[in-house]
Amino acid sequence: MRMKTNKGFAPIVIILIIIAVLAVGGMSYYAGKKNSVSESKNLAQVQSEDMQKYSDIVYPLFTKWLTDQGELLDYKINKITFIGTRNTTKEPEKFWFMADDTDNAFMVGVAYSVKPMPVPKGQTSKWYAGGGVPAEDGWINSGSFVTIDKNSQGYYIKRAGTGP
Repeated sequence: MRMKTNKGFAPIVIILIIIAVLAVGGMSYYAGKKNSVSESKNLAQVQSEDMQKYSDIVYPLFTKWLTDQGELLDYKINKITFIGTRNTTKEPEKFWFMADDTDNAFMVGVAYSVKPMPVPKGQTSKWYAGGGVPAEDGWINSGSFVTIDKNSQGYYIKRAGTGP
């Protein structure tokens, strides 16, 4: 007696199982990736909102600080980069904060350009100090690390310098 065997049927079942596993795995991967992208967008939005809050505090303070330095015809604040708060910043930036900074303290990097007043021949503008880079049009591009703190009267610039 001869038995009938379905030699072609087993490989088809195996292929269908593999396709099903790949389909389920791919759908799971896509769903996980979609959530990850969504979480990144939410994180970016939160960071953006925080950055806007800090920029709103920094911009007027730094503008006043620049004009108080004197010897300027004009200035531009090009970019404000949030570095961290005293409580949330990790090493190595953590050591940039001083012992007398309050829990309200935060640090930003400010990239700016200044157009200094002309100086007498043979003298150099004080705006070149600290790593200012002169441009051909008379502007000097520079940057500062700025620590902002808060007291009973509001926020103020505690330190501004070319390095922590």
